[in-house]
Amino acid sequence: MRKWERASFQMNTRPINVKRDIRRPDLLAPSHSHPLVLAAICLLCGFMLSVLYVYFPLLLITFAGFDLGGRLIGCFVVGAIASAVALYAWERRDERDFLNEL
Repeated sequence: MRKWERASFQMNTRPINVKRDIRRPDLLAPSHSHPLVLAAICLLCGFMLSVLYVYFPLLLITFAGFDLGGRLIGCFVVGAIASAVALYAWERRDERDFLNEL
């Protein structure tokens, strides 16, 4: 009669409890290196959000026959700056809340 503790079972089955080498520094959240880097990243993301949610809808309005002229680029720039400021404030608030929890 075959036993359950055969070598084929031990070598071909996945262990139930996997030992992992996780230390405290592995679980810490990374800190932002500098507020200017965060501001640059937020400005880039604000630019991309403005392309999606401001430029293309206004471009469709322009294709429909309404001439926006220079207001198209002005609205695009205002949308990029507004979304960048909103993203920066949101991230700084989240970072401050995280540091207060520690």
